[in-house]
Amino acid sequence: MTTVTRSSILVPVIARRTGNTHFMADKIISLFGANLISLLPMTESSGTTAVDASGNGRNGTYSNVTLSNSLGPDGAHNAPLFVPGSSSYVDWYSASLATAFTGTEGTFLIWLKVSAAAIWTNAVNYYMAYLYTDASNYMLIRKDSGGANVIRDYQAAGTREVASHINISGTTWQLWGCSWSDTGDEVQTWQNDAALGAAATGVGTWSGALGANTTLIGANAKTGNTPWSGWMSHAMLINRAITVGELGQVYAFGNP
Repeated sequence: MTTVTRSSILVPVIARRTGNTHFMADKIISLFGANLISLLPMTESSGTTAVDASGNGRNGTYSNVTLSNSLGPDGAHNAPLFVPGSSSYVDWYSASLATAFTGTEGTFLIWLKVSAAAIWTNAVNYYMAYLYTDASNYMLIRKDSGGANVIRDYQAAGTREVASHINISGTTWQLWGCSWSDTGDEVQTWQNDAALGAAATGVGTWSGALGANTTLIGANAKTGNTPWSGWMSHAMLINRAITVGELGQVYAFGNP
């Protein structure tokens, strides 16, 4: 840190990182520290690697997305466009991530924006995330084909906790996610800076590792025509359930 003298007052000047790892990612890292499994800002302008800003090396791989297409939630860095019909997704799988991930305690968060208001109401599924071990152990979040609903579906050891959140709308950036806790016995959906509905209880105990072809951002399969329709930014996995206060801080990072 350096200082600048103004009228005999020492004012701190903090050196900021540049490039793909930036201010918003720094704030998230500061908030969650060693609890971060992986953080993908998705601010790259070229290449196929979505760099893990957490420092853990658990990168993702872009497929058929348009990089640096629109300003992200912080208004300072760009975000990629995911296009239905073109098999757009980010493959988040690595052996390291699969080892670090625990389906019994964790949180997934992501910033997203739809390409048009009609995306919320049309009769198509659009996936935000898909973390899948097998038919008895998975977590997914998607816009439902039944209308302006978002489905949060968590299943562990065959015990399913599914919630439908209705009347979702808006064309600006939104923060979505899910926390799960075996020890706390709850699964909670998050939207922006608040819990969405009551937490589900009576959860099962997840078993098994994430699949090499089923650990995806923005889609539920590497082939298909129903990935997310719009932009995504700052996907993160955390190794514990977060609090609503921590959620509020992440939301504030995207609304400086």
